[in-house]
Amino acid sequence: MTKYKAKRVVIDTNVILDYLLGRGSKSHQEAIKQIYNSSIYGLCEGVITASTLTDLFYILDGAAGVDARREVKKLIQVHTVLTVTEADCLQALDSTMTDFEDAVLAACAKRNQIDSLVTTNTADFESSGLIVYTVAEFVQQLKRG
Repeated sequence: MTKYKAKRVVIDTNVILDYLLGRGSKSHQEAIKQIYNSSIYGLCEGVITASTLTDLFYILDGAAGVDARREVKKLIQVHTVLTVTEADCLQALDSTMTDFEDAVLAACAKRNQIDSLVTTNTADFESSGLIVYTVAEFVQQLKRG
């Protein structure tokens, strides 16, 4: 019997920010919550980078009503956290992607053999070489199994 391997997906910083800061429609919030719960229950392996955590902490620390330390700890407990290497940064600088942070995320994903990413900003990842999903598209993928 082959053990089912959960789909590994990198979760872009903006998706997490939308959820924690209550940005977007109610259906968008619910879809992000489904992805988060899928990570908790092993239906997918939600992956974030260490640089995502530092970016989130910086942004959340100034947000009213958000305990940045608590939220970052929860993210670490639920998601696989990847390190960002010098090679990832150099690859990002040499890529055709115009947003450096997104290019680093893509390079880190590829180095870790992850081919999928969920974001609210698909245009920024067009040349990343990754399979890029919107939040709603990834939820549909989860439903298909």
